[in-house]
Amino acid sequence: TYKRKGRGQNLPVISEELIFEILVRLPVQALVRFKSVCKAWHAIISDPFFARMHLQQSARKQEQRPSFLIIPHTLDRVIDGEAWPTTFSNSISFYLWQEGQKDASLVLSTDFHGEFGSVYPMSHCDGLVMIPTDTKVYVLNPAIGDVLKLPDGHKDDDVPIHSVGLGLDLRTNKYKVVRSFYRSVDYSEKTYDAGMEVFALGGDDIDSCWRSTVNDPPYPIESQIPTYFKGSMYWDVCEDLLESPPQGFLKFILEDETFS
Repeated sequence: TYKRKGRGQNLPVISEELIFEILVRLPVQALVRFKSVCKAWHAIISDPFFARMHLQQSARKQEQRPSFLIIPHTLDRVIDGEAWPTTFSNSISFYLWQEGQKDASLVLSTDFHGEFGSVYPMSHCDGLVMIPTDTKVYVLNPAIGDVLKLPDGHKDDDVPIHSVGLGLDLRTNKYKVVRSFYRSVDYSEKTYDAGMEVFALGGDDIDSCWRSTVNDPPYPIESQIPTYFKGSMYWDVCEDLLESPPQGFLKFILEDETFS
């Protein structure tokens, strides 16, 4: 289409639908810059529908040419006899390796300046990376360099056993961090008091916080990273705390935050 500007001048105008189709095929780094072009482009790129379509477009590219995000973990020093290291480096780098490439390329390097000593197994969902540590839980978007430090949740120094996972609520299209924990546990007596809490990323509340689930987990959970699959988290049941453990996994549905 054409828009008239001044006498005898016809300037081409690209339709919003065509702009959408062009933008949705661009890398995230470019979209971050293009949000500043004009209000119309900012509105398109900021729309949650655009984000979902861009994610689907990226997934199709992944099927054609898979890539891997590599996060080397290093220790500043080694302390003999530690059950789990407390000297993890606070400098964390993210590398992207794509099928067919000889070398991986650096995507992001960030330094947490002594904020933690231990790092536990990470979770990954749709390009977001969750890093649980002995002090805080971090969620990073390596593509644009965003780092979100989650507030403190349930904390009990006497029972340090916990497990944290990251997944997508398919109903709201919001990402949720889910953390299991023990208020008390006794392996010799096979008694426990377990809880679960949820943090919704991108919430509308200014003071976003962890929320305890309405019901506690019906079974004790192993201290390991859960598996996310199609809107639900799956944990191994801790057989050491049960006389007759069930044959299966504990499923936590992110949509209604219930167990099965």
